[in-house]
Amino acid sequence: MTIVNMKCRSCGAALRVCDGYMVCEYCGSVYFKIEKTVAPEGVDSLSLGEFIKAAGENLDTYCINCAQCTLTGTDVDLVKSKLKAAERALADGEFFKVKDFLKGVPADLFAAARLRLLAAVNARSETQLALFAGDLSSFDDYGKLTSCCDAQSKEIYEMIRQRCLDNAKLAATIAKGDELIRIENYAEALDYAKALVSAHPFSSRARALLIKASCFAVDGYDPTDDLRRLEACPDAAIAFAVSDKDVYGVPAALDPSVRDYCRKFYAKRAGKNEFFRKHLLKPLLALIAVGALTGIWLLIDALFS
Repeated sequence: MTIVNMKCRSCGAALRVCDGYMVCEYCGSVYFKIEKTVAPEGVDSLSLGEFIKAAGENLDTYCINCAQCTLTGTDVDLVKSKLKAAERALADGEFFKVKDFLKGVPADLFAAARLRLLAAVNARSETQLALFAGDLSSFDDYGKLTSCCDAQSKEIYEMIRQRCLDNAKLAATIAKGDELIRIENYAEALDYAKALVSAHPFSSRARALLIKASCFAVDGYDPTDDLRRLEACPDAAIAFAVSDKDVYGVPAALDPSVRDYCRKFYAKRAGKNEFFRKHLLKPLLALIAVGALTGIWLLIDALFS
C-alpha cells in the first residue's frame, strides 16, 4: 500500500494511491483526474517541453464519496468483504470477476453500483471511464449508479457521460482520416489530421492519426517529437499502453504501418551513426591523436635542443 503526502479534503486523512486515482480509506472519498475540455491557447506552437508541461496541467481533479450509504443489517461484514474483493479484482483488471463478487450486494449501494459500472466498460477508475467512447446511459449500471448517488457525484458522472459521447464523435472523425489513408489520399489525410490535432491537442488518438498520415505523406519524416507528444497526452497510457515499447522506443499498440515505418527509420538512422562511428569518427580520433603526439614530440625537441 502506498501512502502519499496528501490529505483528504473531506476528513483530513492520508490518501492511498491506486490505479489512476487516490483513495481515502477513512471516509471512502475517491480522487481522480480528467482532461479538461478546453485546451490552452497556442498549444500548437509550444515546444516539446512546454507541451509536456501543458498536458500535465490540462487536468482537473474531482472527488466522489464512495461511502454514501450506511450499511445496516446482520450481513454488514459479508458485504464489506465482497466490496473489497470486487475492488481488488477491478484493480487487477479482472473485470469479469467484479459482478460475481458483488452478488447479493444491494443494487442501491453506491460503492457497489460504481464498481459494477467501471467493470462494465473495463475501466479501473473514473479517469479511465472518461476515455470510453459511447453512451454510458445505455448501461443499466449507469442508471442504477446515478439514482443512488448524491447531487455532486451525479453531476460528475453526467460530465463523464458527456465526455464519453465526445470520445465517440472523435473516434468517428479519426475513422474518416484512416479511410483517407486507406484510399492513398495521403496529402488530404495529413491536412485532416493536422486540423484534428489542432482541435484536440491532448488526444493521443488524434496524434496517432497525425503520425500515421505523416509516415505516408512526408518524405524522410522524423516521428521522434510527435511520438513524445503522443506519450505526453493524458490518455496515452490507456489508449496505446505507451509503457509497452519495442527496442526503438515505439509503442507496440500503434498501427502496424506506423510501427514498421518507425522501425525502418530508426534502424536506418542507427546504421548511419554506426557508419560514421566506424569509418569517420575512428580515423578522425586517430588523426587527432597522431597530431597531438607530433606536437608533444616537437615541443620536447625544441626544449632540449
